[in-house]
Amino acid sequence: SSQNDINDISIISFYEEIDFLNLSESKFTEFLNEFDFNEMTNSLWTNLCRCFYVNYDPKQCKKPIERYLYEGELFEYDGNEMNRFKGIIHHLTEKTGGNVNDNKTVIVTASSSFSNRYAKYAVDLDDKYHYFQSQAHPNSWIKYDFGDMKVRPNKYSIRSRHDCGQGGYHLKNWVIEVSETDNDDDWKVIDSRSDVMSLDDQNAVQTFDINEKLGENDFYRFLRLRQTGVNTGNNFTLPLSALEYFGYLKA
Repeated sequence: SSQNDINDISIISFYEEIDFLNLSESKFTEFLNEFDFNEMTNSLWTNLCRCFYVNYDPKQCKKPIERYLYEGELFEYDGNEMNRFKGIIHHLTEKTGGNVNDNKTVIVTASSSFSNRYAKYAVDLDDKYHYFQSQAHPNSWIKYDFGDMKVRPNKYSIRSRHDCGQGGYHLKNWVIEVSETDNDDDWKVIDSRSDVMSLDDQNAVQTFDINEKLGENDFYRFLRLRQTGVNTGNNFTLPLSALEYFGYLKA
């Protein structure tokens, strides 16, 4: 794999030296068809800008690569409790006009589901009466697959189920994990919580900071909440009414 990395770097370095202005139309089209734009660098973008702008200004040209390739679009929690569920999932729900799992914008799955308490209810952010619940298995999880999009989360909000009060069955121990491949050995823990009691009530809501500060290039296709211990009812069912993420979304 290290040899592949070296090859990729040498190819990118070669691309950075190309004088695109002097390429024929067919050669330029060939480059556009072959190039993986996930490998874009600022230097390469600057060279390409010379083809696109008659009045070329490097300062004006640098911003798109920084904003769209690395940062993405930011959906931040502003501290207003009314906006705890107005993040990435809310944005995609508004954009697509419905449950993002049903319209296949974000595929929501779980390790299991109990009765008709399906994983997709976690993205119905305004619905307080349906909720997701797994069967009573250790390490139960709920996973968001963003498909062609990628995310770099910095916060998340959880709402508990509506039909159990304090001492009921609410989330207490969990981790947030990210992956680019969904392979078993590729999950990385970015936030860990133990003995949390703030969700131990009906319709309890809490927003949490992601413990690990992710870098500007740390975007992932998959996000997963995995339970790491018993819930407040002392069993292994994983119940939650809503799960929203904040941070950067790259479409």
